[in-house]
Amino acid sequence: MMLQVRVESKEDYRVVEEHTREAFFNVYLPGCKEHYVLHKFRDSNNFIKELSLVLELDGNIIGHVMFAKAKVKLEDGSYREVHTFGPFSIHPKYQKQGYGKYLLNVALNKAEGQGVKVLLACGSIDYYKKFGFSLASSRNVRYAFAETNDKIVPYFLIKEFDKNYLNASSCTYKDPDEYFVADKEPGTFERYEQTFPYKEKKKTDTQIF
Repeated sequence: MMLQVRVESKEDYRVVEEHTREAFFNVYLPGCKEHYVLHKFRDSNNFIKELSLVLELDGNIIGHVMFAKAKVKLEDGSYREVHTFGPFSIHPKYQKQGYGKYLLNVALNKAEGQGVKVLLACGSIDYYKKFGFSLASSRNVRYAFAETNDKIVPYFLIKEFDKNYLNASSCTYKDPDEYFVADKEPGTFERYEQTFPYKEKKKTDTQIF
């Protein structure tokens, strides 16, 4: 068995999008949008090509994670660059076997090596605390879409490679616009979705949207 993490190439794009769709379909909502987010992100200035990484098992892609530029707004109205990540996925056939942990550990090390100071993202604290994430509210970072000054958002997370970078300043984070592209371009998204094999969209009790 040979595992390799490498930078995604253009030749990988379709396979990665197919795997991303498989990984997220009917998980958080009926169907999914993450594959389209990834598809559109690659044309964005916020996309970091060197940190769009695939995991190969014996030469076959089984996972992917991408990082992107983002910003926080400080109390004085100025902005400071931070980073976020996702979609992060492992093909369903290979989930819960340690491959996600392996990929993310390698990816986080590469992100730090590329100069990433702070990561902000939404996710499960029970999972991501194993990788050094904590609640962003504990570092005075608010989430623009859900958080008020006195409310903790349990899924809004931070990982600081440089704990002095934000200097405990109170600030607000807003997800980059690219994460909402499927909602902004419903017609284009639907045409893109039709290029994939049909899958039945299902509503489940565990979905959050």
